[in-house]
Parts: sequence; structure tokens; C-alpha cells
Amino acid sequence: MTIHRRVKSATCDGWMITLRDALDPAFELYEIPDDDLVGEVLVPAMSCADEVRIGAGFFTSQCLAQVAPGLAAYLNEGDRRLELLISPVISEEDREAIERAMKTPEQVVQECADLLFEEARLSQAKVVRHAISCLAYLLAADRLDLRFVLMAAGQYHKKQWLIRQGQDWLAVHGSGNATTRGLLVNGENMTIDRAWRDGIASEARVRRLINQWDRQWNNQHRYSLTVSAPQALRLLREMRPLVIPTVADFWDAWRQDHADGLEPELPPNLVLSANHVLEIPPGLDWINGDFSHQGKAVDVYR
Repeated sequence: MTIHRRVKSATCDGWMITLRDALDPAFELYEIPDDDLVGEVLVPAMSCADEVRIGAGFFTSQCLAQVAPGLAAYLNEGDRRLELLISPVISEEDREAIERAMKTPEQVVQECADLLFEEARLSQAKVVRHAISCLAYLLAADRLDLRFVLMAAGQYHKKQWLIRQGQDWLAVHGSGNATTRGLLVNGENMTIDRAWRDGIASEARVRRLINQWDRQWNNQHRYSLTVSAPQALRLLREMRPLVIPTVADFWDAWRQDHADGLEPELPPNLVLSANHVLEIPPGLDWINGDFSHQGKAVDVYR
């Protein structure tokens, strides 16, 4: 079954949508590209969250671009904070230089971060530049914290979204990176754990994921080093956006990039419409039967 979803606002008819409302109709497992993880889970959850933590094992300017629609909704409400824990892509030469004490981990991470953000900043892709504007605004408002993870061997390869509203925590985790291909194109599985309703085992998984995050974030992990890259963050701060980027800005950028062949087709259950509202296929019985839980989503967002 396919329900056409749009990027949702954090409010509906003047009242705030809660994380519980937003995620009530969500499935426990999402298969990409068949299911709409972005439209049904990530964007509505970010739109009403108080805190978002994103761990990405593969991080490029495209990663920033795919986080952009949720970021735009997220930063338009209150003093919400964003934490990013990502893996710098370093060469074997750099790894060997660290081992020989010819470079420090901080130097290697800084070089990777400088290149990453400079490439993103110079990108001609409108969606990438919109994403950079979102992060720049969060940074200027002291609402963004970005840290890099270097592993003693191998690469930090986790893919997780930890999203909180009040005391409620949502964990989205699995095989899909925060990239265009990971969220929309590749064959991926992502598990949804709602600590408030999915049972004792799900609550335990969420608690363990939060504890793991805290340990890695605070550089207390046995096999990794967590560092920041302040000079790279200054590249973002220099942009000084004058206005808060919006979800509408994202879709305007997406249209231009799609017309230029820079963005792939959206999956069938994530259809762009002019006013970004919920669209229900003609003749679909979304109130009764096996899929009546989808009707709850319609009542929440229409």
C-alpha cells in the first residue's frame, strides 16, 4: 500500500504535533526504497523534536543535502539542538602518519573537515547549499555540535538517528547512511524503536543506543577517538545566513537540482506537490481494513 506523504509542519491547525502522534502510524521496520522512511518517520519526527542526534558512517555534502528537509523544519522552532557524530574519510597514508606520530588525529580530522566543507560550500548544487545554510544557521545560533570519530582500526560505520521530545525517545537505526542513496535508492533496512510503545525489548535497545552515543560522544569509547574540528566549523559560521532556511526553500532547491539532473527521482511514496500537503491516491480506502492505522496519520496531518 502506498500513501503519498508530504513534508509536514510541526503544527496542525494551530496545535503542536507530538512525537507520539507523529510516529503512531509508523512501521517497526522500513525497507528502502519500498517504504517512505523520510516522509513517514524522519521529517515528521524532526519537525516536533526537542533534540536530534545523527550518527553517520559515511558523510559527504550529499549527506548534508538529504538531512536538509528535516533540518529546515527542525531549526524553525525554539532552541532545538543538533548533534552530529560522523566519520572522516581518511587515507591509509594519513592513518600511517598518525601511527608514526608524524601527524596528530586532530590534524588529520581538520584536513578532512576543511576539504569536506569547502567542497560543499563551493558546490553548484542548490540542495547542498541549502543544507549548508541550515547548518550555518544552527552553528551561528549555538545550536549545532559536530564531532568526528576516528577508530583505532576500521571506520566508524554506525547509521542512527536518536530523536527526543520531552522524555520520549525514538531510535532509527540500521543499514542506511544519511545520503541520497542510503535514504532513497539503495536496498536498506531501518528499524524503528519507539521507547514509549514498542515493548520492553525496544525500550532496552533505545536505552543502550543512547548510552553508546554518550560514551562515544564524550570520547570514552575504548577503541575510538572523538574530536572536533573548530576551524572547519568556522567555515560554516562565515556564511552568516540572514534568514532561517525553510522547508519551502529546500523544495525550491530540489526542483532546480532535479531539473539539472543532480537529484534522483523520488520513490513513489514521496511525491512532490506544489503545496507540500498530504495526498491520498483516488479510490484508496485508508479508514477501514488492514491499513486503518494509516488513517490515523491522515487525521493527524490533514
